[in-house]
Amino acid sequence: MILPLVVEKDVYWSEATELVLEHPEPIFHLLFQCDNVIRPWQINGIGRDDFCMLFDKQGELVIDGQLPVDGVYIITPVGSSVDPVEVVREQLSDYWSDYEYRYIDLENVDVVVVKTGEDISIYKRLAQLQPMLLSQNALHGITAGYSMIYQEQLPNLLFSINHPEEMQFYGLRIDVPGQETIFKPLNELKTIVDKDNVVYVSLTGLVEKKYGLYKVTLEKRGNILWSERCAVIPDLNLSLTNKLTNSKIILRRWES
Repeated sequence: MILPLVVEKDVYWSEATELVLEHPEPIFHLLFQCDNVIRPWQINGIGRDDFCMLFDKQGELVIDGQLPVDGVYIITPVGSSVDPVEVVREQLSDYWSDYEYRYIDLENVDVVVVKTGEDISIYKRLAQLQPMLLSQNALHGITAGYSMIYQEQLPNLLFSINHPEEMQFYGLRIDVPGQETIFKPLNELKTIVDKDNVVYVSLTGLVEKKYGLYKVTLEKRGNILWSERCAVIPDLNLSLTNKLTNSKIILRRWES
């Protein structure tokens, strides 16, 4: 590929160009040559260590793993799940047929979680992620009072820590309607800590599938760091044929 160069005050630069990635590779090796000047570099692709590739809304590769503004395209292996749920999803073709791309609208979204088998990839916008509940089974636009509603089971918990060694000081308390309070040290739960010290805690299986309003509390050394209420409806299936605009559905009470 030949790139036209522009010289400005002894600085060489070129306009942006598109490069077709014909095959999936764990590392893409690039080489720039101008007369006798040769500059090699490489970018991470998709493979054993990196299960995803991110592109911004303009189609430019996201190198640092930080979520861009507005929206993101994510290339994932077929069968992966993504929170929050994508707007567009399509399987790729040819040498990329084992992968699919998704477009996710990032308005009011600070973190995206991709699950591929037992592996979790976490992409965020902020350096420190405040505790939050996240699940692709969230019923957006529908609330129980002021609490989010989730289908099937409790959502997952995400938050940032400074060092992995801190995990031993954290505990999770869940107040269950009609039952005793559940408390678990965090190191006894199914957790994943990524390279940026973001903790992903699966709350699946901690309580039986039961209708109700739950209170999830994160503690450190016995002190409450964060708390949030959420509702769980195990077997509710909703189908909306018309798009809701500036509308809100509120569930104030239900019977199990």
